[in-house]
Amino acid sequence: GMAMNGLGATLARAGRIDEALPLLQDAVRLQPRLAEARSNLGIVLLQTGKAAEAIEQQREALRIRPDYAAAHVNLANALASTGNLTEAERHLQTGIRLDPSPWQPYYNLAHIQYQNGKVEAGRRLMQQAMERAPDAATRMRIRNATR
Repeated sequence: GMAMNGLGATLARAGRIDEALPLLQDAVRLQPRLAEARSNLGIVLLQTGKAAEAIEQQREALRIRPDYAAAHVNLANALASTGNLTEAERHLQTGIRLDPSPWQPYYNLAHIQYQNGKVEAGRRLMQQAMERAPDAATRMRIRNATR
């Protein structure tokens, strides 16, 4: 289960979604209480356009491990993709509270704030994303997205 999860996650990050999906499905089948496998499966399901199933896997990951910051962020992404921005916003805030170091939740939350017309809050969050960006290329991506 854990090995399949690790390999599945690696393949997913490399964009090899078709190969990652069955591995992550097997990982969840073998270890249904492995929150990481469920969250990784949720990411891949969202990438294949299965938002409802993705949401289900992220919620299950959080039932297993409520303090799992990445699963809150992943759930938020899936919720936002279905237009559920209110709940997405809540899970992004929780993800940030549990682990304030990654830049992506700030970036995603900024976009929700912009969509809600809260430009100043969005700008502040983009600044926080920039401060946490690991490299110049990421900072450039964030800067270009704010224009």
